[in-house]
Amino acid sequence: MKLRLSVSDARKVVADVQFVKHFDGLLGGSERVLDGASNGAIEKAIIFLESSRFRNSQLIEIGNSDRIGCKNLLVLSLGDIRRFNITALSEAMGHAMVESLKRGFKSIATPVIGISESVGLPLPRAYTQVLESLLLMKILISKDSNKSTSVEELIIFDNDEKKVEFFAAMTDSILTTIKLEHRKVSFFEYEINIETPSRNKAIEQTEKPKPKESSAQIIERVVDEDKVSTVKILYLAANPTDTKNLRLDQEIREIDAALNQSKYRDRFDIHSQWALRISDLQTQLLRHQPEIVHFSGHGSQASELILENSQGKSQSVSASTLGQLFSLLKDRIRCVVLNACYSEVQAKAIAQHIDCVVGMKSGIGDQAAISFAKAFYQALGYGRDLNKAFELGRLQIDLDNLDYSHVPKLIADRIDPKTFVLVK
Repeated sequence: MKLRLSVSDARKVVADVQFVKHFDGLLGGSERVLDGASNGAIEKAIIFLESSRFRNSQLIEIGNSDRIGCKNLLVLSLGDIRRFNITALSEAMGHAMVESLKRGFKSIATPVIGISESVGLPLPRAYTQVLESLLLMKILISKDSNKSTSVEELIIFDNDEKKVEFFAAMTDSILTTIKLEHRKVSFFEYEINIETPSRNKAIEQTEKPKPKESSAQIIERVVDEDKVSTVKILYLAANPTDTKNLRLDQEIREIDAALNQSKYRDRFDIHSQWALRISDLQTQLLRHQPEIVHFSGHGSQASELILENSQGKSQSVSASTLGQLFSLLKDRIRCVVLNACYSEVQAKAIAQHIDCVVGMKSGIGDQAAISFAKAFYQALGYGRDLNKAFELGRLQIDLDNLDYSHVPKLIADRIDPKTFVLVK
């Protein structure tokens, strides 16, 4: 089974379908050009995607057009641009390939998503991830049946001539690394033999044949494996208008930077909800099903967390209510961090149902809370156990010459936190 791979100037692309990126609330320059050429079809698709959070993409049929070289556009919903990372890029490309195969497209074209200044993914890693994700998903689906799958041509394009040359120069090395037989037709074009990466034939002959999976089973398994390997962090923040202003934006920026610089940066995915209201709590836990829930905001001396009401004013949540909530919606949650003053009582209530919970036994300064969070997640990103991450967080407060290192408390009555490791 042969597949033609080419790296091309965007203006020369002709294909059955072109992938179009979309981040929440944004319409980039290239998308605006396509929107104009398609008589506003991109913007209509975006409105539909943003009103239907359970859809990952929307297909637009263009037909024959002198202004667009592709007959169809597949708009990919990529979520919050601030949270977009290599893992999200891989998921998007895998989904796009699956949709293309389901619809029988022969040729597909895509830009390398995420390399703009507003996103900032490293150019080599982004291109490698796009190419690997598309090819390996096609291989997985191709294994399902004796008949060949539809996609016969893959085009990766960019408007920048230097980037096109850079991608072309990398291609041979990437194909060799993932062990795909290929022939170089030209500097910009390859012919690839789409089969499972080579294995020892003697081993293959002695192995018992495994039952074939359907396409749906393969896709479900790949998605499930990715979910297991990626640690999802749900960052919840509340700073009501009638409370002291907190540097919550600085905190999440520091957490994100610490994880992005860590060894296992691709294994963590952060989702955030700002101006958290009481009504948002259940929705966010149900929607994201995270492994870690992190709350940043205010706590009261009455051992209540301070969220927001519909007017943006303070509304408190008791420890018993939080405990009940996490008993019902614990799902995959393994750790909760309450980075708020006077949250130890709430932490103890939650710890009856969750393995590890961090709370604050008294008031804590804004900068100390940020220092703790940064060091805590940095340690997790390097594969350290939760107890070590907690102690490094406390130590960082001392290193920053702040007087609150005694305030954070780790409550882990269900397991030994020294054995709690999220990534290896």
